[in-house]
Amino acid sequence: MTVKSLVFLTVLSFLVGLPVHARAVLINFDDVAAGTVINNHYSGVTFTKLLNGQYGGDIYANGTFPTMSESNPNVVSIFQSTYPGFDNRFGTIRATFATAQNSVSIDTILTAAPEGFGTTGIGYMKAYDALGHLLGTDTTSVLNVYETLTVAAPNISDIFFTVQFMEFPTYGAFDNLNFTTGDTTPPIPEPSTIILLGAGLAGLALARRRVRQ
Repeated sequence: MTVKSLVFLTVLSFLVGLPVHARAVLINFDDVAAGTVINNHYSGVTFTKLLNGQYGGDIYANGTFPTMSESNPNVVSIFQSTYPGFDNRFGTIRATFATAQNSVSIDTILTAAPEGFGTTGIGYMKAYDALGHLLGTDTTSVLNVYETLTVAAPNISDIFFTVQFMEFPTYGAFDNLNFTTGDTTPPIPEPSTIILLGAGLAGLALARRRVRQ
């Protein structure tokens, strides 16, 4: 093996061992007009509705009540132009990511439903891997204050978020979806990579000695 080959292998093995830098993504749903269908609007994630075990239906950027949006004016909703909050009687929103995630969060605010005063509804986000295994759940039951729901776990493929209907109706509005693109976990070098790196370094040292002579 020539010195040039050893140098090339050294550089190659180093590049293979480098982590891929992740890019944080924030979707606040305010870049589109209120009422816009957003199922496939955003890069890296798609949205769909789950109702009674069936997937289908549009997901919207809802700006009917801008004061309910943490970023103003829109939130994400299963309703296009009526009250933006919802619970699981009307559906659950599923967000599917183009690449596996290590951490996902979304903000939610629980409000008393228009048809009554609710205090027992539970807002939640559940995260699953590509095989449908539950990776984590975060919940809130605080009324009228934005809370951040977060799940941190390897290989998050999908999240589901809504409000669990209890004895009294409580609706939830959701805003500010945060996730990352790219792999945030540095790969562990394989033994062959380490051997090549060592051989390359030895070759570099030999080349230096020859130059000096």
